[in-house]
Amino acid sequence: MAITCLDRSLALWWLLRRRNIDCDLRIGTAQTENGVAAHAWLERDGVVLNDSKDVTERFSTFSGLR
Repeated sequence: MAITCLDRSLALWWLLRRRNIDCDLRIGTAQTENGVAAHAWLERDGVVLNDSKDVTERFSTFSGLR
């Protein structure tokens, strides 16, 4: 079983919450040659925590997720 970006993001979100560190789970999509790709990452105060800084340029996020 492969670990996905969502698995990694949820695990880190859980660990940070245990230490009372608030962050936002972001889920985004991007159009690709093969259809649509989805991706998950964490942000805190607009700073990407567990991905490259340009992830917000490559993926359009759903609003209202926290």
